[in-house]
Amino acid sequence: YYKVAAYAGTPSTPTYIQGAYSAVSGAKPVFTTPTLTAALNTTTNVGLSWTNVPAGGYEVERSVSSGSGFTVITAVASAATLTFADANPVKGKTNYYRVRAKGVAADGKTYYGAYSKVVSVRAGWPTLTLTVAAASHAGIKLEWNAAAGLSPSKYVVQRGLRSDMADAISISGTVSVIGDIASFTDSSVRLDTTYYYRVRAQETATDVSAWSGTKSAKSALGTPTITVTSATNHSLYVDWKAVPMADGYLVEYSYKSGGPFSRECTVNVNASTGAVTSVNAAYGAQVNADGAGYRAAVYGDVGETIYYRVSAFFNRGSGSATVRVDSPYSAVKGAAPKAMALTSATFTRGVTTNTITWVDPATIYSGTYEIYCATGTSTSYVKVGEVSATKNSFVHYNIPNTTAVKYRVRSCEKNLYTNKLFYSPYINATQFGLFAAPASLRSSPQPQPPAELPKRQR
Repeated sequence: YYKVAAYAGTPSTPTYIQGAYSAVSGAKPVFTTPTLTAALNTTTNVGLSWTNVPAGGYEVERSVSSGSGFTVITAVASAATLTFADANPVKGKTNYYRVRAKGVAADGKTYYGAYSKVVSVRAGWPTLTLTVAAASHAGIKLEWNAAAGLSPSKYVVQRGLRSDMADAISISGTVSVIGDIASFTDSSVRLDTTYYYRVRAQETATDVSAWSGTKSAKSALGTPTITVTSATNHSLYVDWKAVPMADGYLVEYSYKSGGPFSRECTVNVNASTGAVTSVNAAYGAQVNADGAGYRAAVYGDVGETIYYRVSAFFNRGSGSATVRVDSPYSAVKGAAPKAMALTSATFTRGVTTNTITWVDPATIYSGTYEIYCATGTSTSYVKVGEVSATKNSFVHYNIPNTTAVKYRVRSCEKNLYTNKLFYSPYINATQFGLFAAPASLRSSPQPQPPAELPKRQR
């Protein structure tokens, strides 16, 4: 209790004057209210901390209701202790906490401050939601929501071949936890097999969560990725990357992007080495391993787009019991074969005649060669001749050897189905005086198209 009086002067002197005391007034000291926070240390351990206030100690209370039922779970005797770990929260429930300061007065009585604001945290095992993140020949990847604070080694993953999990067994492997997502890859799968999975958290043999829902996934070959590019020589290149564990590939074509598709070839490979072991080609396709994948050289009419798709397959079983299992088809890709491009051309000069010779990589199926000439300093070429596809030379008459000349040649081919004409790029002829072109210019590169252009199913 307190009272106050005013005075003037210095006490114990004649000039000192003191007024009357005020009325007596009193108050009881109170504690500052601490601020409380709560967070999960593990799924079954709640970490609590609060701000420091002048006090002799603290009391921490817990309830499963936000407004009632609080009981003391610890009495902290030291004012310097500002944390507490609740190792026994009510599992599967939201736990509510509050804290207050306390102290013992001179009269021996214990006094308490106001409670902090109530904070809450859900303790115990969460409901694990299992999903299939990926499924392929390499394995089946599972993901689920991670339980806070739980070691990755504390999850149990089970696999079965029945949807009721009656045959489920626990499978070993490494669980990875990134952020709040746990993942596990089952690499011990067989191709074309449907598996069922479930997962649960396990702190001890008896402290376990409920099983997640069951999810199914089927291991399968990967889908090939292809490209189709135009080439001269009536050919297209169909390229695709190797699919691990594949025993072969099915290559199909169509003249319409949406199909229907027909078989171009079946490519059998060694599943271990990837080497091509045999090719069953309906239209003369040539297939070779090409780095990490394969290239099929296929042939068709010039100027007409042919569409392709590829699937991988593996053979399950053996002998008469062998069953071919296919992957999904690749995306459809297409391109049009180009007219035959000449590889080289030369000309030799006589007194009044010039002989132009050219080399093509293979036979023109239906078409001609066109020869053009420019004289003097002119850059304007004039067509001076056209010969059948069976020839590879042309004689230009009545050209004095005093006249400067330049020649170029191109092929002209007709699509056997549409009868449209298509032209190769021009190739300039190199002069070799009175001598024939060297034999090195007459070589024919691979691949070689078949002797007869395939009459494809349309």
